[in-house]
Amino acid sequence: MKLRLVAVALVCVLLATGAWAQAIIGSPRAAAMGGAGIGVADDAAAWYQNPAGLAALNVPCREGAEYATQAVFSYANTDDDDAYELNVSGWNPSQLFGYGAGYVNAGGIFHASGVGFGAGFKNMPLSVGFNVINDRPDGDATYLNAGVMYRISQGEGKEPIRFGLAIDDLTDRSDMGPFYHIGIGWKPVN
Repeated sequence: MKLRLVAVALVCVLLATGAWAQAIIGSPRAAAMGGAGIGVADDAAAWYQNPAGLAALNVPCREGAEYATQAVFSYANTDDDDAYELNVSGWNPSQLFGYGAGYVNAGGIFHASGVGFGAGFKNMPLSVGFNVINDRPDGDATYLNAGVMYRISQGEGKEPIRFGLAIDDLTDRSDMGPFYHIGIGWKPVN
């Protein structure tokens, strides 16, 4: 198990040595995690970062409730403009299905809005997701993106190790796409 984990971590480090940049949009938690947010992606901003995370949101769900929802509003005052975003997500734990939507105003630099869907597979630690994002108000830059998340169990009562891959601009509408983002995340254990 440790050898497999070291091998995967080494591959992630080698792949991440390229000149890849990730726009940090999402919850303050996702911004603080940087690229590792691609691997965790379990909060309301998962619709943007890695839509596969929508299949396993970290949203408490009452027993018997069909859907659990979460909404997060973030605001920051910058020198020139105000930056804010609103993310809303929900999921159905029994169906391993989640959805999310949001709007981001990145301090006058750009705007982004979109929706995402994620689905998991029964008896498999794998989930996939897709999102559609428009990153300009005039509607001329709409992208289709995908995400994959794989979870490795650390035993009962412990959070799984999560590996995430997000692929931006699947339709290659920009001159530079598609872009690949890799992240790994896990909660430390004693």
